[in-house]
Amino acid sequence: MIPVVLLGFFACKSNQKFDAEKIGKLEADFNSSPTDTTYDKLITAYLEIMQEHKDEPALIEDLLSKCSAASIKMNNCRQTVIFLNNLIKNHYARKDTPDNIVKMIECLRNIGKNEAADILTLCFGQAFPGDNRKVELEAKLQKQQTPEEYLVDLAKSIFPDTLNTYDKEKAFNYVDACEAYALVLPNSDKSPEFLFSAAQTSKLLTTYDKCLSLFDWIVEKYPKHAKAENACFMKGFLFDNDLKDTATARKFYLEFITKYPKSEFVDDAQMLIQNLGKSEEQILDELQKKNAK
Repeated sequence: MIPVVLLGFFACKSNQKFDAEKIGKLEADFNSSPTDTTYDKLITAYLEIMQEHKDEPALIEDLLSKCSAASIKMNNCRQTVIFLNNLIKNHYARKDTPDNIVKMIECLRNIGKNEAADILTLCFGQAFPGDNRKVELEAKLQKQQTPEEYLVDLAKSIFPDTLNTYDKEKAFNYVDACEAYALVLPNSDKSPEFLFSAAQTSKLLTTYDKCLSLFDWIVEKYPKHAKAENACFMKGFLFDNDLKDTATARKFYLEFITKYPKSEFVDDAQMLIQNLGKSEEQILDELQKKNAK
C-alpha cells in the first residue's frame, strides 16, 4: 500500500532554491491542461522542494495536500494513496482528515487493496463515530467485526494449518492492514503493537526497507511504548544479521544503548557490537578460550 520513501517515485535531487515563480507556472500549466506530462513535472517539483525543506513541516503539509489534490484530479489512485497516507500520518489534526480517509478507502478499493480498505473503514467508524458516511462505508464490508478482530484473523490466515509455509500475498495484505490501523487510530495502545507485528512480517518477506520504516514509525511516534525499545534494537539487529552491514549495525546498536541504557537488551547489544564482522567459528573460538581461563 505505502512505499517506504515518499520520494521514491522520482529519483530527483536538486540544489536549487525554492523558485515560487517556477512552481506557479507549473501549477498553471497543470490546471489548464492536466496531462501526464504537466502532472509529472509539477509533482517532481513539489517532491524536490519537500526534499530540500525537510525541516519545514508547514510547507511539507501544504505540498502534500497539493500533491494529493493533483493526483486525485488525474485519477491516479496509487499515488493518491501515498500522498494521503503521508498527509494523514504526519498531520492527523487537519480538519479534512476524515475526508482524506474516505478518499483513501475509495482509492484502495479501486486498486484491489481490499484488506487495507476494510481496516480503514472499521477504524474510521471508531475514530469518527458521528460521521454520516460511516454507515455507507461499513455496508461494503463482508463481515462486521472490530478492527482488532479483523487483524487477528488476517494474521492467522498467513500460516494455514495444513502447510509448513506461509501465504505471501496474505502477509503483504497484513502489513498493509496494520499500517492502515495505526494511520486512523494513532492514539490506540494497539497501534505500536500492530506496527511491530507488521515489521516482523516484513522481515519475513525480506522487504527490509519496509521493515525499517515501520520500526522508525514506532520509535518516532511512540517513544515511550515498550515496542519502541524493541524496534530500536531490531534496527541494529536487522543490519547485523540480515543486511550484513556492520557499520550501520554498530551505529544503531550504539543508538539503542544511548536511548535505552536500562534496557535488558543492553548487554546483548554490547556483545553483538563486539562480535560484529566475526564468523561463527571466530566467536566460538573466543568463547572456548575465555572459558578455558
